[in-house]
Amino acid sequence: MFASLQNNGSVKVNEGFETKRVNEMKEIASMARKNESLKVMMAVGGHNSALYPSMISDPVKKKNFMSSITQLFEDHDIDGIEIFWMFVKEKDQANHLKLIQEVRQHLTSLKNSKGRNEDYVLSTISSRYTEYRENIYNNEILKYVDFLTVLSHDWENLHKNVGPFAPLYGGPKDSIDDGMKYFVCQTKQPSKLNLGIPFFGIQWMNTSLPIEDDRNHFSVPRKAETKSYSYYFWRPENSKTYIPSEVSWHEKSQTPYLFRNNVFYSFENEKSVEAKANYARMKNIGGVAIYAIDQDDKNILMNALKSVNLCSGEDENQIQYDCE
Repeated sequence: MFASLQNNGSVKVNEGFETKRVNEMKEIASMARKNESLKVMMAVGGHNSALYPSMISDPVKKKNFMSSITQLFEDHDIDGIEIFWMFVKEKDQANHLKLIQEVRQHLTSLKNSKGRNEDYVLSTISSRYTEYRENIYNNEILKYVDFLTVLSHDWENLHKNVGPFAPLYGGPKDSIDDGMKYFVCQTKQPSKLNLGIPFFGIQWMNTSLPIEDDRNHFSVPRKAETKSYSYYFWRPENSKTYIPSEVSWHEKSQTPYLFRNNVFYSFENEKSVEAKANYARMKNIGGVAIYAIDQDDKNILMNALKSVNLCSGEDENQIQYDCE
């Protein structure tokens, strides 16, 4: 569920698709709340990274931000929020940390004013890519959040070549394995990290053969410099227009792909979702985050995820990487 950051600093659920999604998720959450351990959260922010810095530097906008967060809890009966600030720049490091600190303080005050026993849940996100993940004070951030979700689908960073947009290993940029190792080795707290798994894909137009595939790299060149891509969902109205036998599997990146009519399709299927879930268990990662459940088709990917027991049996902060 998303509440988008507005130009005046406030956050709200926009009319249309976001409202529809929130209403659907509220119904599901209402049924699922029979499990007392379930927490319902809402992502706050959006894909426009420029709005956060301007909000933080403007006292009026920041006041609007905090007030509207309070209203989200009133309107939607949620247990927490995720600060969804994508692509934090180096110049915004300190302000990013300050925002997380101030939001935690605000949630604590809200909890006390309501006489609530449990703390509200707070989380944030980070990119797996080196140029963004190093712009977050991860060890300081983890003092204030319950968990940090590492996004695995930052396709915007693919330029002349395109490839799997959520490669477990290898790939045209930092792989999921590279990113998760960085966060675990830096924080020493794998239990507070989530591995993001996209339930959607992307199709790149104007691509051409040959597929470049060596030990650490898997990609195809694009014919034009102009980016040309679109989302590729599993759900029925945007469903797959191919048969399973057309799909290829790339062993190094542990991802499926399809190349047809100068279009390169990168997406998740049952095999790749299971691979990511098994990776999270093997590396003792705290959990997984799905983006997004309603993009699945007949629970095909959810069932693949459920087939893996994510509990590793290890101590929650046992490190399964060579951090030397």
